[in-house]
Amino acid sequence: MTAYRSALAALCCLASVAHTEEWDLTTCQREAGHHSPMLGAARARWNQMRARTRLDYAEQLPTIGLNADYERSEFANANAPEADQRELFLQAQQEIVRYGATTPSRFVAKHQEQAEKARYREAIIAVDSKVRQAYYRLLLTRDEIASRDELLAYFRAKMDRVQTRLDAGLARPVELHEAELEVLEEQTRINNLQRELRALHLKLFTEIGLVGKRSLRAIEIVGPPYEQLQLLDPSEADLPALIEEARANRPHLAELVWQIGEQQHQARSVFWQWLPQVGLQLTKDLQDTDLGLNWSGNGQTWKLVGSGRRSLASQGLDPALDMGEGWRVMANVSLPLFQGGRRLAQSAQERARLRELRQDRDETRNLIELEVVEAFYALKSRRENTQILRRRADVARQRLDTVEELFENAMGNLNFDDIRRQRVAVNFAEQSYFAERLAYILAAEELRRVLGRALNSEFYKTP
Repeated sequence: MTAYRSALAALCCLASVAHTEEWDLTTCQREAGHHSPMLGAARARWNQMRARTRLDYAEQLPTIGLNADYERSEFANANAPEADQRELFLQAQQEIVRYGATTPSRFVAKHQEQAEKARYREAIIAVDSKVRQAYYRLLLTRDEIASRDELLAYFRAKMDRVQTRLDAGLARPVELHEAELEVLEEQTRINNLQRELRALHLKLFTEIGLVGKRSLRAIEIVGPPYEQLQLLDPSEADLPALIEEARANRPHLAELVWQIGEQQHQARSVFWQWLPQVGLQLTKDLQDTDLGLNWSGNGQTWKLVGSGRRSLASQGLDPALDMGEGWRVMANVSLPLFQGGRRLAQSAQERARLRELRQDRDETRNLIELEVVEAFYALKSRRENTQILRRRADVARQRLDTVEELFENAMGNLNFDDIRRQRVAVNFAEQSYFAERLAYILAAEELRRVLGRALNSEFYKTP
């Protein structure tokens, strides 16, 4: 029975290994594009506003309807005839031309659609940045654990050497205790890093949107070592191009540009309020068919609407009402003489709104340039600091080796305090290097976020 259980456990282990998926950064980004709750909610809001805009634009599409009329007349006068009238007709209407100010409902719908589109693009940038940062944090933590394992192996080998020297009577018990203390301290650091690594796994899958949707144990995050990471490394000559790229990809700036164009149209359309309101209706009557054109304007919006009516069947209609073929025309002109300054006030309001939008656009352009410059020089500084701290950690490790060698050979008048201080210096140098290396990668990702590079990615449905 025990052998059977062991074989079954081995088969389960092999099956789990066989079904293990390896995910790199590309896979994480692609899965985030499909499963991220933040992206899904932003996409749904944008689609909702698009549907609302299409509903408003439906006014410009033709309307066709099949109508049936029935009328029965009865009178108290016995001499009056009773009548039943029935008619089945087809009616169609189509807007041909519209000019002037955008209607308030359409303006609001278009504005909301553009706003949600900008928020959706911002969500793409935010989700991509979070996924990439969580991915790189995980890789660096795993890399640090590997480096700490090497240091732990070094301390254990040292403890074995001290044990050998102690057995030969060449070392004191306190030296063995110091070596064992080094091993325990390093093991504690590794345990803390492993706990942090598990938390980073969960954070990465949370940013992707997979928590609670599928089993995560069969997914293994893979990636190149730190030295092979493809990070942004621009030069100062590239700075103007980076600023323009950031401006082109910034959703809020694109929204402001659209609003300025729409507001210019609104400001110009105020001029039409000074013209008289004109209505013109032309109807052509044919046999069983009526065709009409209706031109109307309310001082801001002018439109030409065509209509048609075709009688399919009728019964009981009064022949006296049938005038035969012909045409009719009706016209109406209304000239507003005094409106209490409403037109001047509205014109001033539209122009003030246009100036406000232009100022917001210029301010946003300046802020984008400031963000790019700050992110660029932060990346440059982090890159230089990483190289310096790497050299500092190597020097500290070499110095520790030298001090321990001198101490073991009873040279240089060294004691345990010297070794302990040097060990603390090595640990501090290693931690500073790992922290600065992470800060360097995060600075590169911050510059990528400011540039909006995620909008050019194939992993997201970018509008």
